[in-house]
Amino acid sequence: MKFKDLYIVTGKGGVGKTLTSLALTKSLTELDQNKNVYFFSFEQNADKDLINKLNVNTVELTHISSVQEYIARKLNSKTIAKWIVSTSFFNALFDMVPSFGQLIFLGHIIDLARDDRNIVVVDAPASGHLLSTIHSPKVFKDIFKIGPIANDIDKMHNFLTNDEHTQCVVVSIPTELAIEEGQELERELKEKYNLSTIEILNCDLSLNDFPEDDTPDFIRAKIQDQESLKEKFKVNPHLSFPQIVVPTQKEQVEELTRIITKKVDIFKSK
Repeated sequence: MKFKDLYIVTGKGGVGKTLTSLALTKSLTELDQNKNVYFFSFEQNADKDLINKLNVNTVELTHISSVQEYIARKLNSKTIAKWIVSTSFFNALFDMVPSFGQLIFLGHIIDLARDDRNIVVVDAPASGHLLSTIHSPKVFKDIFKIGPIANDIDKMHNFLTNDEHTQCVVVSIPTELAIEEGQELERELKEKYNLSTIEILNCDLSLNDFPEDDTPDFIRAKIQDQESLKEKFKVNPHLSFPQIVVPTQKEQVEELTRIITKKVDIFKSK
């Protein structure tokens, strides 16, 4: 078994996607030293100080730089590409059709992951934004139909939907909104886009080691509420994290890394 080439970590906002992405990056870096493992924040808002402390490799990209590089490749000229993206016409077009930038952005990440030397872990946008990004190849394939851009889109689609290469990691926490959104997202990724998915449940208090005779009543009630929700929605995650209470985010990521490393087979190709 080997690791996938691209991991897309997503879910409802506030469920721990970024820390999970960093922990997965760190675990894969430690386990597969023959690969360059990169963390990439799709929103470009990751905590750089935390990333430096964790010593993980990152990808630095913007939509404009990604589009410029794509145009340069197609025209075989960085100079012309730089001029094109600086024109007022191009910037107006880019503003009117932002999904085209998302498409090229996604393609850039896929190109990096397609390189046999690399693994890329994407801290992806929350559910709705991710779905619009995943949908953008289909939209532009319908527009271009044939030609070099259509061919590039086909390659992107084939890579994303091949479970030997790509895996979506849907993170949720034991609240009704997060579980519902996570399950709906997982169904749509599987049924509509044929993407391979795994489910992670974060902050599961039933996994914490509370003393039986000295657990506050509000903690007991919270655990009961979580158990009721898991039963109601038939939650059966591939991996669960306890509530991790440590002084720093660095320590939190390191603890998540240890948990992922013990269960790392779920992130491998079958």
